[in-house]
Amino acid sequence: MAANVFMTMPFSAFADEESSRIYTYDDYEVSYDVTNSWGNTEVVSITLSNTGDNTIENWMLYFDPNGQVHDPVNA
Repeated sequence: MAANVFMTMPFSAFADEESSRIYTYDDYEVSYDVTNSWGNTEVVSITLSNTGDNTIENWMLYFDPNGQVHDPVNA
């Protein structure tokens, strides 16, 4: 599952940080990538990957954007 999200932030939260992160948990992984940015807007791609052998059922992914989310695609 992947989602692209346009975020408007009061400042670029990733100006001094990496624009990609991977969070690894038991049997799944979440990757967060800033694929484009301009002004106070970023295009973010979030991918949830099942790294285990079993199907993940009834799942939810919470995303706290530190700003407004505009035009979610494939969410």
